[in-house]
Amino acid sequence: MRRLRVAAKDSEGRPVSGARFDFQVFNYGGFSSIARLKADDKGEAALTTGLGDLLVHASCGEAWGSAFAKADGPPAVEVVLTERFPPLETVEFDFAAPPPQPAGGPEVSPAEKAKKRSAPKKRN
Repeated sequence: MRRLRVAAKDSEGRPVSGARFDFQVFNYGGFSSIARLKADDKGEAALTTGLGDLLVHASCGEAWGSAFAKADGPPAVEVVLTERFPPLETVEFDFAAPPPQPAGGPEVSPAEKAKKRSAPKKRN
C-alpha cells in the first residue's frame, strides 16, 4: 500500500480549493475510476492505494488538468488546472502493473493442519 498526496494548482501556482480529483487505473485496455475526492482549502487530498500507476484528473468549474502518478515515483503529485485546451498531440502511456505479491490468507498452524488431516473424509 502507498499514500498518494495530490495538489490542484492554477496556472499561477495558487491552490485550487474545492477541486475534484478522479483517480484512474489502467485495466482491461481502458481507464477505470477507483476513487473521487474533493480538495481541501489548500487544494490538496490524499488517497491510500495499491502499488500500480495511476492517472489523476482534477477539475474545478471550467478548469481541468491531468497528471501521472507513477508507482515508483514521488509520494505527491501536482495537477495544474487550466481552461485552455492543450494542443492535440500523441501521448504515450507507459503504465506499470503492481509487482507480484505473495498470496495472502490466514496462517494455518501445525495443529490445525494435523486436525484437518485426521478428520473423517466426507462422501458425496
